[in-house]
Amino acid sequence: MKNRARAAADAAARQAPGQSLDVVASCPAQRQMVFQKFGLIVGTYGDLKKRPIPEGYQREHFVPNSCFMVGPGRTGKTVPGAENYTEDQAIAYVVYDNQTPGTEHKFLTDAARAFAKKLEAQGKPATLAEWMDHMEAVAAAMFADRPITSAPGEVGPLFSPEDAALLARCIREEYEAQMKQLGIPLDTRLRNGLAVGAL
Repeated sequence: MKNRARAAADAAARQAPGQSLDVVASCPAQRQMVFQKFGLIVGTYGDLKKRPIPEGYQREHFVPNSCFMVGPGRTGKTVPGAENYTEDQAIAYVVYDNQTPGTEHKFLTDAARAFAKKLEAQGKPATLAEWMDHMEAVAAAMFADRPITSAPGEVGPLFSPEDAALLARCIREEYEAQMKQLGIPLDTRLRNGLAVGAL
């Protein structure tokens, strides 16, 4: 994880000439190459719990787990359309710190919570596709736009906007593929759990 800034300088991790972001991100093998070369750990939440993670880092759901839960808590009954969902089967990735202000994890949580509160105030839930759209944009901003801490002593953008967009899209495509494998439609209406404090 601490090598991500150095990985960002690796030209080999960038898209090959003539390949669009969509082409690269839509290919499972190329997504794994992107994750590896940029030093990003991505997998199911259950798989990541079994893998060693550097001290100071945590697993982050691409779409908050609470969005799928009917009530509070990390497990239990899921929203209609997401009956096959479990926390351990959802795609997650490893980010820095445990909700300390100014770090990757806190940035992602705050952005997800603000989105959930906005939806709650409007009296509507977002679809799975809308949540993925939002969190893709948030992840891209986290990688490129914000002066946030990504590792001890590393503050500021890790990647160029183009590389950040590629990474975020690859995470999103990995998540979407897993949702399809679980039989969860993209138009499934999710719950605004973060609006009431659930993670």
